[in-house]
Amino acid sequence: LVNKLGVTTDEVLLESLLHITDSVMTYRRRYQSGLQSDSVLELTLHDETNPRSLSYQLVRCREHVEQLPGSQKAPQRSLEERLILEVLTDTRLADSTVLAQVAESGLRENLDALLVKIMHQLPTLADVLTVSYFRPEERPHQLSPMRPGGF
Repeated sequence: LVNKLGVTTDEVLLESLLHITDSVMTYRRRYQSGLQSDSVLELTLHDETNPRSLSYQLVRCREHVEQLPGSQKAPQRSLEERLILEVLTDTRLADSTVLAQVAESGLRENLDALLVKIMHQLPTLADVLTVSYFRPEERPHQLSPMRPGGF
């Protein structure tokens, strides 16, 4: 679809993504041409030097997970290490050109599949970290029964 100004819906979405990720200036500096889906995805998903990209954030998350107690001592990777490695690897292996392709349905089905998978992987990681490293607060319990009128 093209609006009155000759701008396609795709261009509006791509520019919005760049604004949301605060990557407009970086994109303009790197890519002298107009908005291209694969370039926008490369910058916002894969660029491990761009602090606003998903891959950059996943790499930092992996580094933090590797520093958790017990991570260096175990002979095999912990569940949380395997989970963050899986989501990072899925993201790294995804080809921006393939992700940018629009299917006959009008959707970017490969991108949608990747994002849905990540949307399930990250909450699973969060749940595993919560169970492993955060204990629910214990409620204070009373040592002696309360008597009417105080002590």
